Amino acid sequence: MKKNYLIIGLSALFFILGNASMQASKIKENSKCNYSQINIPNGFNLPGFTPGSVQHDFNSKLTVQRFRDGKEINNSAGGLNDSSYYWFWNDGTLTWDLDFRIINMHDMNGNLVQAYGDYWDGIGWVPNYLHSYTYNGAGLVTEILNQEHNGVNYVNYSRFTYQYSPGNLPVMYMIENWNGAGWDYSFRAQSTYNTNNLLSIYLAQTWNMGMSAWTNLLQWTYTYLPNNNFDNILYESWSGMSWVNYNFRTYNYDAQNRFSVITDQNWDGISWVNSSEYRFTYDISGNNDSLTSYFWGGFWMPTELSAYTFDAYGNELTDITHSWNGTGWDFTEISRYTYNANMQIESSINQYWDMGAWMNSDSTHNYYSPATAIINPDKNGQLIIFPNPASDVIQIFNVPENLNGMQDIIQIHDVRGQLLLEQTYSQLIDVSRIPSGMYFLKAGPYAPARFLIRR
Repeated sequence: MKKNYLIIGLSALFFILGNASMQASKIKENSKCNYSQINIPNGFNLPGFTPGSVQHDFNSKLTVQRFRDGKEINNSAGGLNDSSYYWFWNDGTLTWDLDFRIINMHDMNGNLVQAYGDYWDGIGWVPNYLHSYTYNGAGLVTEILNQEHNGVNYVNYSRFTYQYSPGNLPVMYMIENWNGAGWDYSFRAQSTYNTNNLLSIYLAQTWNMGMSAWTNLLQWTYTYLPNNNFDNILYESWSGMSWVNYNFRTYNYDAQNRFSVITDQNWDGISWVNSSEYRFTYDISGNNDSLTSYFWGGFWMPTELSAYTFDAYGNELTDITHSWNGTGWDFTEISRYTYNANMQIESSINQYWDMGAWMNSDSTHNYYSPATAIINPDKNGQLIIFPNPASDVIQIFNVPENLNGMQDIIQIHDVRGQLLLEQTYSQLIDVSRIPSGMYFLKAGPYAPARFLIRR
């Protein structure tokens, strides 16, 4: 099952609102920008799930009062995620075919500053999108510029801007779309907090171009228990004149203060009516090992079961989804994960159940490396290439003093290890004849430096 990297609607809004249909008509369609790959800044990931499911985002379920980040890239002292490659299973040839890749660039502080998305056309990598991140002095994301490739270069598509309180609490998130000459407002969300700095009201609005004003869309009101755990969330939609109830969520906890049952109710115009329920169980180590979904039809009827397994370190190994057939559970999908020595997700494979066997669907492999500066020179002796990405000519910086003789050879290899260029040392190197892609430059006995060529 091949992933569709052409966005229909704005995935970032799925993430925040959990109801894409309410906004699909207001958002540009058929963009190459893949918003599901954007790293949403901490704090702008709304707590408490979205109504109608416990799916917090596309790939992570909120359980045990933490994000299940088995599918989220973990940048740590062990290395930064510099690239992720995606494959899909070709049922015709029974082989894994390249599908998509993401190349990440970080600054000297380990902050993600650029993320390039390319798709594989069967011959080479084709530029798809570019996400560029900017930060404030506190290291918090203030803007994400999203651009798509038009076949020649990257052009503006949309941008996300973020504002914070003096205490660095997220207070506003805004989406703007590019109209060819300037930015048009599209969506914004504002957050207010109680005296314990817990989110109390989340207000979502859309821009009415005809009225040149912000129009209410959704409002979420949070209440908490004395220990600051979620108690309830009231979800309301704007009727055009007033707020109207549409969902009410209640949280329950076990003796260890973990989620046990989450219940959703819908407003029928008079009272709250049961809608769906989610029940959690835990293994002996405290890992959330199952999540069962129920639908109300006069009584609670099971619909879906997700069962999780973990290694000794609490890393998620498998996520098996089952569907209820009326008398028992049937397998539907499974995701399997492997980790490197630094407990970072190294690979994942997704399979679906068919005719009594697991069938391959798609897979991902993540690669990590020490943080590499884009412009700032590396003080630890690693060669630095500028510009990076490059177009026609690259320069080598941070060159060791003894790397300047005719006996030192410069080599450039592609990701498969194929030698594309070999010459004697020079600070300026012509790469105009090398196609767009990711490459490694080797100079003398020193560690290879990674760089991109973009045109």
